[in-house]
Amino acid sequence: MAQLQVKQRIDYTHRHNTFLGRHGWLRLTPAYSVKTVDELIGSCAEDAQVLDPFAGTSTTALCAAYQGYKAATVEINPFLVWLGDAKTSHYSPRSIKTTSEQVFSLSQILRSEDASPVLAPPIHNINRWWNPQTLSFLCKLKKGIDEIKLDDERSRTLLLLAFCRTMMKLSKADFNHQSMSFKDSDSFEFFGMENHTGEYEKVYSEDLKFVLSSASDNPGGSAEVINGDARFLNKLVNHKFDLVITSPP
Repeated sequence: MAQLQVKQRIDYTHRHNTFLGRHGWLRLTPAYSVKTVDELIGSCAEDAQVLDPFAGTSTTALCAAYQGYKAATVEINPFLVWLGDAKTSHYSPRSIKTTSEQVFSLSQILRSEDASPVLAPPIHNINRWWNPQTLSFLCKLKKGIDEIKLDDERSRTLLLLAFCRTMMKLSKADFNHQSMSFKDSDSFEFFGMENHTGEYEKVYSEDLKFVLSSASDNPGGSAEVINGDARFLNKLVNHKFDLVITSPP
């Protein structure tokens, strides 16, 4: 019997989210398609409350909030809690303007001879992830973001989101397979140049522009990202929900 060849529906995978505003802020392969969640939520009543016990990248919570619903989601990974909160937060025009204005300040810090980088994370064989020049730039950039004076911490959140995008983009990690692999060299090795800072800055500047382009698109509903273990869900959430979506949905 001949096998039926089924074409993969890209619009039902994480690839569909790549350029969809906040959903595309960080590319993390386990994320599922926005379209899937929107279709599931679409039939809810106007005052419905949505729960996702396993937040991941908070796709469900953000979709629900964008449709005007109240959502809650639980996540045990602190970084994903931070990411979910960042994606579902409200950003004022002032926060966005303040963030945009920091590019020059960060550039000055990066080019300063007195700039001291943060310590590189204790990752085994870290040069497999980033070449030494890239790692040096990222450590200086992170130190600049940490130390820059801001009245609005939401601005720092946006700067850090762009940093995460740049950190992934400049890495040697290859995300074209479900099980991540490494490239022999990264795409941003600027051969023949003594100082790569300017080229790396351009990458970060573009990533910040991408983040800011959808930061003003605040959801009409609300979402709460709870740091906790979903096995003890009854201790983390204390009211009933009209729709529960797990991942994969």
